[in-house]
Amino acid sequence: GASNTRTEATTADYKRVLAKPMLYRGIVSALFALVGVFFNTTPTVGAISAAFAVLFLASALFYWPIMRLALAPSYRTAVTSAVLAWAIAGVLAIIMRDATGMALAVAFGYTIGGASELYGGLTTRETGRPSKDTTISGGLGVIGGIIMVFMTTSDAHGVFGMASMITALIAVHLLISAVGYIQDQRRGNPTKQTPGS
Repeated sequence: GASNTRTEATTADYKRVLAKPMLYRGIVSALFALVGVFFNTTPTVGAISAAFAVLFLASALFYWPIMRLALAPSYRTAVTSAVLAWAIAGVLAIIMRDATGMALAVAFGYTIGGASELYGGLTTRETGRPSKDTTISGGLGVIGGIIMVFMTTSDAHGVFGMASMITALIAVHLLISAVGYIQDQRRGNPTKQTPGS
């Protein structure tokens, strides 16, 4: 920063920017987890690989707009890295038709994406809750990714089941965070309910 004028994004900016991506990613993660928990034995290997692809590609798509916003450079870098990791994991999930390959694709998406989020959260501690929430979702991702490495010896349904449990935890965290941000915005500007805000 050559200019010393305080143009850094505030905590409120982070909450506003993250509310919808976190909400949408939370919803997709929750749907994925529900399918995995309740219909684990039903889907074919092809359907499981498609479910993983949708989960990761949708996550990348929802977070994509954050990369262009005026947030801390370290946070933008972190989101860019996470989006790339999820996009690669989504593509790998489509290609991989065996349980080992799928487990590794999911492990890659969660570990690299999670580590990226962790970095983004830890380098923007001054933002308070958005930093904590990003750190938590990143931490859950890294732990989930490490667990998925141990699932490489399992069958496709085992991989799907374990990934569903990890994704359920991430989904709950994302949804609680997003709803909190949305409520904060409503409290912050009760009169300014303009369409499209």
